[in-house]
Amino acid sequence: MQNLVIIAILATLTLTSNASDKVVYGVDNRVDLYQTEVPLFYELAHSTAAMIRSSDLTENGETVTISGSTLESRGICPTARFSKQLTAASCSGFLVGPDLLVTAGHCITSQRDCNSFSWVFDYNIYEESENLEYDVPSSSVYKCTEIIEQDLSRS
Repeated sequence: MQNLVIIAILATLTLTSNASDKVVYGVDNRVDLYQTEVPLFYELAHSTAAMIRSSDLTENGETVTISGSTLESRGICPTARFSKQLTAASCSGFLVGPDLLVTAGHCITSQRDCNSFSWVFDYNIYEESENLEYDVPSSSVYKCTEIIEQDLSRS
């Protein structure tokens, strides 16, 4: 695994949500990366990382296996989109520099969080599958080394 030299945590929480609200407004036009041919989507996907608990990652030489559960196994309706796919990520982040990542303020709140999670790029599926393990190149997995700033505010 590689290291992210610096990780920035900058965000404010302005809305509260009720976990019991299960509403999607508008057209749900989300697609998996393999279902699009839009070059911009590929470019953006390569700068986006999934925050995954390091204990859900197994190094296998040049690859890392990601394991986890599905939304369905966590109580989401089995007919919901993506409910049968692996959901190992608990947050996401995006690159703003070669070794600088930004994520929401609630994702990483302490150095302990920084040490317990890895940031995985190229975390996507390449075909319709109900596989509960995915492999990514080891070069796509990074550890957090430092929190530059962390903020979580309701104002």
